[in-house]
Amino acid sequence: MTDQVPSLPPPIYQQYPAPLPEGRAVWPTVVGIISTILASLGVLGGIGGSLAERFTAGLDRGPSIYDYAADWYGAFLTIIAVASLVLAVGLLIGGISLLKRRPVARVLHLAYAILEIAITAVSAAGQIAALDFAAMPAPLRIGTIIGFASMPLGIAYPVFLIIWFNRRKIKEDVEAMT
Repeated sequence: MTDQVPSLPPPIYQQYPAPLPEGRAVWPTVVGIISTILASLGVLGGIGGSLAERFTAGLDRGPSIYDYAADWYGAFLTIIAVASLVLAVGLLIGGISLLKRRPVARVLHLAYAILEIAITAVSAAGQIAALDFAAMPAPLRIGTIIGFASMPLGIAYPVFLIIWFNRRKIKEDVEAMT
């Protein structure tokens, strides 16, 4: 008697990714996932930063940037943090809308991008105006310089979104979303 070996299903790498329906663009899924991840990190970071600040307020952490800043700097940072949290929620809604292929996602992404660039510029200007860099100890000064140097990285995605969502093909794809 001959034992027959049943045939195995194809390996997983041959099954996925499943083919997309004809004519359906992939970019909304990719950009939607990226937006959702970045927005989630922004929301969690904003909430986590607020909690960390609240629970470590009484601890002696050594010299602080607040020791070398104007009196209004703390309130300024709070306003920037709240605005950034609101923008992160807006990006989260935009990312989910894009995953659901809703045309409003383009407007939400563009609004987020423009406002994020504006808030980054206001934040940089406020920090330059408020901080006394010459009086800071070297570690704080270096950390502040690194923070300023990283600002272009922080606006890279908003700049990408402005360019991406203003392309003719993308505008047509968004108009065709249902």
